[in-house]
Amino acid sequence: LLGVTQTLCATTSILGLVEHEVPEHGLVRLLDLRKEGLAVVEVQVEGGSPAAGKKAGGLRLPPGSRLISVWRQGRTELVEPSTVVRPGDQVLAIVPGDATAELRRALLGASR
Repeated sequence: LLGVTQTLCATTSILGLVEHEVPEHGLVRLLDLRKEGLAVVEVQVEGGSPAAGKKAGGLRLPPGSRLISVWRQGRTELVEPSTVVRPGDQVLAIVPGDATAELRRALLGASR
């Protein structure tokens, strides 16, 4: 599909599902695209997060990273530069595999 080859690991997939169901999960790796060097992650934004209340286009994300969608109040919307990230949002992002910690700091701060 679209020339993307993915490697699936059952243990990683199960761990991702468990982390996804934990109320305060921070950043969860949902999928590793190893050949491409990318990871698809989900981030739970909280009130004290540096990203809360800011427009997606104004966030300082790691190079090669992009916010894809936001799930809030039972609805999903694609992220545009004008999308305001709010506390309680679950944000889906794609990030270089070695930059997940940097993305976590950008969206959640150093304490997570």
